[in-house]
Amino acid sequence: MANKKIRLRQAHTGDAVFLRDIFNTPIIMEVFGLQPSTMERWTRTIKDWQEEKQTFPYIVETASTLPVKLGLLVAREDKEDEKLIWLEMIAFAPTFWGSGDARLAMETFHDICAEEGRERVRLGVNKENKWAQKFFVKNGYSVCGERIEPFGDRQEQRARYIMEKFIPPRDKK
Repeated sequence: MANKKIRLRQAHTGDAVFLRDIFNTPIIMEVFGLQPSTMERWTRTIKDWQEEKQTFPYIVETASTLPVKLGLLVAREDKEDEKLIWLEMIAFAPTFWGSGDARLAMETFHDICAEEGRERVRLGVNKENKWAQKFFVKNGYSVCGERIEPFGDRQEQRARYIMEKFIPPRDKK
């Protein structure tokens, strides 16, 4: 589908079932270090994100008359640098893995960042997750550091690469 369009829209509590279903798949639970979750957990999580004015949860969906929900992308403003935004999470239903939809979602996210005047996007990726590292490099990210930080529901300490992409400014028309 060469002309497929993707849009990002703000997540709301009505998306809790969709998120529960994605994050209860075994591979996603392993990648994100999560325990099985309930709809109530995701309803609470979405409400928490909405209350945090610096966190932006987006549902990734097809831009069509009858949109199909594909995944979740969560971004967070940096507390000290208004030109920097952190990509906290990107997760797609396994059904859509390999479809190119995640790449389209990243392009859409980068467009939003440019429109908002962001100059850089940073993210953390587990050192063991070679697939994710390859995905982000293909999308223009490079390693700019590393750190140890809590991971998943058990808050185990994991080594993570910090990756960054520079966002070119939009041409003023």
